[in-house]
Amino acid sequence: MATKKTRPAKSKPATMTVVKNPAEYQALIAPSFTASSVSAQENGTEFVLIFAAGKPMTNIKTGITDGMKNEAVCTITASPQSVKDFAMFLALQIKKYEEAYGVIDTPYLRRIGSAHGNQAKKTG
Repeated sequence: MATKKTRPAKSKPATMTVVKNPAEYQALIAPSFTASSVSAQENGTEFVLIFAAGKPMTNIKTGITDGMKNEAVCTITASPQSVKDFAMFLALQIKKYEEAYGVIDTPYLRRIGSAHGNQAKKTG
Protein backbone atom coordinates (compact mmCIF):
# COMPACT_ATOMS: atom_id res chain seq x y z
CA MET A 1 0.00 0.00 0.00
CA ALA A 2 1.46 3.36 -1.01
CA THR A 3 2.06 5.94 1.65
CA LYS A 4 0.49 9.31 1.00
CA LYS A 5 2.93 12.21 1.14
CA THR A 6 1.82 15.39 2.84
CA ARG A 7 3.43 18.78 2.71
CA PRO A 8 4.98 20.08 5.92
CA ALA A 9 2.79 22.51 7.79
CA LYS A 10 3.29 26.18 6.98
CA SER A 11 5.00 28.09 9.74
CA LYS A 12 2.69 30.81 10.96
CA PRO A 13 2.70 32.49 14.35
CA ALA A 14 -0.24 31.71 16.59
CA THR A 15 -2.62 34.58 17.17
CA MET A 16 -3.69 35.47 20.65
CA THR A 17 -5.59 38.37 22.12
CA VAL A 18 -3.36 40.24 24.52
CA VAL A 19 -5.08 41.64 27.58
CA LYS A 20 -4.50 45.40 27.75
CA ASN A 21 -4.97 45.69 31.51
CA PRO A 22 -4.15 42.34 33.19
CA ALA A 23 -5.21 43.66 36.61
CA GLU A 24 -8.83 43.62 35.38
CA TYR A 25 -8.77 39.90 34.53
CA GLN A 26 -8.30 36.57 36.23
CA ALA A 27 -7.52 33.12 34.85
CA LEU A 28 -10.49 30.98 33.85
CA ILE A 29 -11.04 28.45 36.59
CA ALA A 30 -12.28 25.23 35.01
CA PRO A 31 -11.18 21.59 34.90
CA SER A 32 -8.68 20.81 32.15
CA PHE A 33 -8.42 17.39 30.49
CA THR A 34 -6.17 15.89 27.84
CA ALA A 35 -7.82 13.41 25.47
CA SER A 36 -6.60 11.61 22.37
CA SER A 37 -9.95 10.22 21.22
CA VAL A 38 -13.63 11.07 21.38
CA SER A 39 -16.76 9.06 20.80
CA ALA A 40 -20.45 9.90 21.05
CA GLN A 41 -23.65 8.19 22.05
CA GLU A 42 -27.19 9.54 21.83
CA ASN A 43 -30.59 8.55 23.09
CA GLY A 44 -32.87 10.81 21.05
CA THR A 45 -32.95 13.71 23.50
CA GLU A 46 -29.27 14.19 24.37
CA PHE A 47 -25.77 13.36 23.24
CA VAL A 48 -22.97 12.13 25.47
CA LEU A 49 -19.47 12.96 24.21
CA ILE A 50 -16.89 10.64 25.75
CA PHE A 51 -13.30 11.90 25.72
CA ALA A 52 -10.60 9.30 26.37
CA ALA A 53 -6.82 8.97 26.63
CA GLY A 54 -4.39 6.07 26.71
CA LYS A 55 -3.37 4.95 30.19
CA PRO A 56 -0.36 2.69 30.77
CA MET A 57 -1.23 -0.69 32.26
CA THR A 58 1.11 -2.47 34.68
CA ASN A 59 1.11 -6.22 35.25
CA ILE A 60 0.19 -6.73 38.94
CA LYS A 61 2.43 -9.80 39.30
CA THR A 62 5.54 -8.56 37.48
CA GLY A 63 5.26 -4.80 37.89
CA ILE A 64 6.11 -4.42 34.19
CA THR A 65 4.22 -1.80 32.22
CA ASP A 66 3.66 -3.40 28.85
CA GLY A 67 0.35 -2.17 27.52
CA MET A 68 -2.11 0.67 27.19
CA LYS A 69 -5.82 0.97 27.83
CA ASN A 70 -8.02 3.71 26.40
CA GLU A 71 -9.81 5.15 29.43
CA ALA A 72 -12.48 7.87 29.66
CA VAL A 73 -11.17 11.13 31.16
CA CYS A 74 -14.40 13.15 30.92
CA THR A 75 -17.91 13.09 29.49
CA ILE A 76 -20.05 15.98 28.30
CA THR A 77 -23.82 15.66 28.00
CA ALA A 78 -25.55 18.16 25.72
CA SER A 79 -28.68 18.67 23.65
CA PRO A 80 -28.63 17.68 19.96
CA GLN A 81 -28.89 21.38 19.09
CA SER A 82 -25.82 22.28 21.17
CA VAL A 83 -23.82 19.38 19.72
CA LYS A 84 -24.73 20.47 16.18
CA ASP A 85 -23.72 24.08 16.93
CA PHE A 86 -20.44 22.79 18.39
CA ALA A 87 -19.81 20.58 15.35
CA MET A 88 -20.36 23.53 13.00
CA PHE A 89 -18.08 25.74 15.12
CA LEU A 90 -15.35 23.07 15.08
CA ALA A 91 -15.71 22.61 11.30
CA LEU A 92 -15.12 26.34 10.79
CA GLN A 93 -12.12 26.34 13.14
CA ILE A 94 -10.62 23.29 11.38
CA LYS A 95 -11.09 24.95 7.99
CA LYS A 96 -9.20 28.04 9.21
CA TYR A 97 -6.46 25.86 10.72
CA GLU A 98 -6.01 23.84 7.52
CA GLU A 99 -5.88 27.00 5.41
CA ALA A 100 -3.06 28.27 7.63
CA TYR A 101 -1.12 25.05 8.33
CA GLY A 102 -2.19 22.34 5.87
CA VAL A 103 -4.59 19.42 5.81
CA ILE A 104 -5.03 17.39 9.00
CA ASP A 105 -4.67 13.69 8.23
CA THR A 106 -5.69 10.87 10.58
CA PRO A 107 -6.13 7.10 10.29
CA TYR A 108 -9.89 7.57 10.84
CA LEU A 109 -10.19 10.08 7.99
CA ARG A 110 -8.24 7.73 5.69
CA ARG A 111 -10.54 4.82 6.66
CA ILE A 112 -13.78 6.67 6.05
CA GLY A 113 -12.37 8.31 2.91
CA SER A 114 -11.44 4.96 1.38
CA ALA A 115 -14.79 3.48 2.45
CA HIS A 116 -16.56 6.23 0.50
CA GLY A 117 -14.16 6.21 -2.45
CA ASN A 118 -12.80 9.64 -1.48
CA GLN A 119 -9.26 10.79 -1.02
CA ALA A 120 -8.15 13.52 1.34
CA LYS A 121 -8.17 16.93 -0.29
CA LYS A 122 -4.71 18.30 -0.96
CA THR A 123 -3.80 21.90 -0.33
CA GLY A 124 -1.67 23.98 -2.65
